[in-house]
Amino acid sequence: MEAAKIVLLSIVAATVYGIVHCLTSAHVCVEYFTVLPRNPYATSSPLALGVIWGIVGFWWIGLLLGLLLAIASRCGRRPPRTAWSLIQPLAKHFILTGIFAVLSGIVGYVYGFVGFVRLLPHLVNQLEFGRHADLIACLWSHRVAYLFQFVGATVLMFVIWRSRREQNA
Repeated sequence: MEAAKIVLLSIVAATVYGIVHCLTSAHVCVEYFTVLPRNPYATSSPLALGVIWGIVGFWWIGLLLGLLLAIASRCGRRPPRTAWSLIQPLAKHFILTGIFAVLSGIVGYVYGFVGFVRLLPHLVNQLEFGRHADLIACLWSHRVAYLFQFVGATVLMFVIWRSRREQNA
């Protein structure tokens, strides 16, 4: 039962992070959700798109993270960790993800603004002239967030596993 709580906690944490991340992105550049993917939701509301894509884009990351954490926290002879004990490490993981996402978004914006990075021609024609750097910022921010989720999940899994050994010592 505790493993299921860990998985559920991770899904909720990733989904909350995803909603905050996507709400921010939707207010920076709504075209990230309306031009890049086909918009099956028939809305251009930043609020609606941020919530919908935050859930759709991040719940499965929480599932994968939760499964890894459940294994690292519960399997083997070492003293098991509870879902409650993982709240702080998960919070740190998502805060770090957010920091890296914001920093990469800023770098992407600056690079797009000065012309070091450009959009593909088919995207350029779909945006207003001043929106290119905004879209690049959202692209970089999301890509780095996804990358950090996987790298951070791997590190977090080993940290949790190791912490169980230290509890035993």
